[in-house]
Amino acid sequence: MRSAATFITLLPGVVSAQGGDVLNAHLNGAQKFAGESLVNGASAINPSGGNGMFSAAFDFGQSPEMVSELKVLTSNYEPQYGSSGGSIFIMETKAGTNQFHGNAYYYGKNDALNASPWNQPKPTDKEHNFGGSIGGPGKLPVLWSSKNKTYFFFNFEGFRQSGGVSRNLLSIPSMQERQGDFRDWTDADGNLIPIYDPATTRTVNGQIVRDQFMGCDGKTPNVICPDRFQNSLAQAWLKYLPTPTFPGPLNNFIALDEPGSFYNHTNHFTIRVDEYLGDKDRIYVSIYHRQAGPTTATELPVQISNQSNVYKNPWMNRLNWDHTFSPVLLNHFVAGYQDDMYHGGSLSAPYADLFPKIPGTSRNAYPPSLYFSDGFQSYKGDSRDGPEKNKNPAPAYVFTDLVTWVKGKHIFKMGGESRYSANSMGWTRDEAGDFSFDRGETGLLGINSGSPIASFLLEQVDNASVQWQPYSMFSMRNKDYIVHFGDTWEDGESVLSSGPIRALPSSSGATTCATSRASFQCPVSRPSCRGQTPGPRTRAASTPTNRS
Repeated sequence: MRSAATFITLLPGVVSAQGGDVLNAHLNGAQKFAGESLVNGASAINPSGGNGMFSAAFDFGQSPEMVSELKVLTSNYEPQYGSSGGSIFIMETKAGTNQFHGNAYYYGKNDALNASPWNQPKPTDKEHNFGGSIGGPGKLPVLWSSKNKTYFFFNFEGFRQSGGVSRNLLSIPSMQERQGDFRDWTDADGNLIPIYDPATTRTVNGQIVRDQFMGCDGKTPNVICPDRFQNSLAQAWLKYLPTPTFPGPLNNFIALDEPGSFYNHTNHFTIRVDEYLGDKDRIYVSIYHRQAGPTTATELPVQISNQSNVYKNPWMNRLNWDHTFSPVLLNHFVAGYQDDMYHGGSLSAPYADLFPKIPGTSRNAYPPSLYFSDGFQSYKGDSRDGPEKNKNPAPAYVFTDLVTWVKGKHIFKMGGESRYSANSMGWTRDEAGDFSFDRGETGLLGINSGSPIASFLLEQVDNASVQWQPYSMFSMRNKDYIVHFGDTWEDGESVLSSGPIRALPSSSGATTCATSRASFQCPVSRPSCRGQTPGPRTRAASTPTNRS
């Protein structure tokens, strides 16, 4: 998705990663994100995301067609700046003029023009970037007369992307392992990695020993008789696994799709209206809105997907008012509002009823998360509930006023700023339980043995955890009040400036967070724990705390 902020990588003193990555750009040696972004006169702070270039390029990225001016300040700030230790990035949007102007554009990319990768089917890879803008005078009754003039500028930009240049190669259980046959589970030299029966665990001469699985006939190594796992809870997940693309136990499946960002499906809307009232007042309003997501691409079937369902609907609005008291006295007032409006949760969260409800967990409104060693894909790797339960409203309100007074050789600038920001993050996750499977449950210490998939078939959990959340909210509130004064004067030969004075008379913040967590874990070195149902050791629920 295009962003006008990327032009900053062309400026002297800017260092960015390969490809001109503006999100990780450093200006004049400062840390990334250390600066501050101003859009139409007000800070684009995002209480829930990054700041500086991140806000300008990602959180509230503006279409190049909507921007009329970009400016970067790296030193010698005027008094109205200085809330950041890094650079100041100033962006001003376009306004309408006395004539109508507009444009339309389209950029496309299609996998029909791509070469096919070796030994793989050609992946879907389509991109569409389109939009247009129009601006001009608003010559309508009330909006246009001898006493007032109205101008407008509107921009729309859309972006759609599906697939990618390639798809990941995953490891899922082979078809024969799903039937209990682990004769394909070998080391790099082709030697069979033995699978041991945890039900035969015993101590002989001070050593813990187990018997290797030998099939129903007692003569076939590494084959588990089906009657040992035909009623296993594992079947509820295995039935959703696709057929492997290639033979073998590892790196055997080409992902169904290439997961992408929530910005792969985006609409930008920006409008600005300027109102001139006589020759002393100019008021303009700008409204920015982005619809991003949701993400739906998944590498495995959606019921066991590891991917997230994320969408954002940020707003950024501005009100500017310039009033001229006299040719030497000007007042500039700005009111700003923005909200990132992030929602993010598991793509497989709605499918709770398709899977077992594990005893001992705190809430079963979404499926549990399963994890495996040896590089096997997890099932529901995003352990959150759905995006409607994990939302992140983060409004910020900024009010600034700047008075400019020209007196002789002096230009005095004075004013103040008020900021209020909030970050209320819903955090609903891990209540259905996180369960990990490893080699140890079907192996022996000191021997290259065991398989996480065999442990899964036999319901042998390596470790598990669950969260109890009487309060599933993390909340922050912050208020800042700033006053500033500066003087710039000419001595006849050069322009001099006194050091601007900025004061922070009041700053307060309060953070409230509450969560509690209880877990059950069984170390690999204790085979006697194998196969136990994870009954959690509870911990007293934490009490919400207020810190300021």
